[in-house]
Order: sequence, then structure tokens, then C-alpha cells
Amino acid sequence: YFESKEAIIESIIEQDMEEMFSIFQEFEDQPGDILTVLLDGLHHGVQRHMDTGACVVDLDMMAEASRNKKVALLLREADTQARNRMRDLLVSESSLIKSHSEQELESRINVIFSVMAGLLLRKMLFPELTEETVLIALRPAMKTLLMPFDN
Repeated sequence: YFESKEAIIESIIEQDMEEMFSIFQEFEDQPGDILTVLLDGLHHGVQRHMDTGACVVDLDMMAEASRNKKVALLLREADTQARNRMRDLLVSESSLIKSHSEQELESRINVIFSVMAGLLLRKMLFPELTEETVLIALRPAMKTLLMPFDN
């Protein structure tokens, strides 16, 4: 039993964060460079973000956040934690972009997160979309975001 809608959402966010931190920990624990580790695990992220059954709750939480400042704050805090974990990966010793500026890292993280979050909307609007089709273009796009840019 939950006392309020916020309590339910807080519980869901906690579960999502535990799952996400577990995934980040798996990435950190794998040998090799971060580029390879993240690209090898990309299909898991695509699968999760295209799961319209599991992710419909995410849409409900976003809708609630537009009406409820407490829910919006909870989601923003979770997002901040997720971005920090991603930043930790991108500045780790095995990252090719570890010495890049904070502004550039933040830009890359936000683009990566935007693309991944947008997969659910694409799947909802175009149900025929497959993970395999997404990965054809997403894998090289992510590789570009995880490597130094040519200037």
C-alpha cells in the first residue's frame, strides 16, 4: 500500500535507478575500453527503451511530472544521478574522451540520453520499428558520440 501517487512514483523511480546503476556497474566491471563496452551493451538499452509495455509507466510519470512539481523533482534528481554515472564512465581511464571539456561531455551525454529516451516514442508511433533496424544507424552514431570528434 502506498500513501500517495508520489509514493508510488518514488518507488518506481527507485527500482529504475537500481536497475540502471546495476547496468552501469556491469559496464564499469567489464574489461576493455569504454567505447567497446558501451557499444557491446547498446542492444540491451535499445531493447529496454523500445519495450512499450514496460516503458508506458515512464510516459505516465512524465505526464504526472508536468502537473506535479514533486514528481518532476524526483525525475530530475534521478536523471542527474544517471548523467553523473554516465559521466563517470566517459572520464574513466579507458575512455577515449576522458580529457574532453565538461561542456562537451555534458553535450554528448544529453544527446545520448535524448536518443535513447526517444526510442519509446518512435516505437509507439511506428510499431513496426525493430531493434535491429534501430541498431543499424544507432551503433555508428553512438560510436561517434563516444570518440573524439574530428575538428
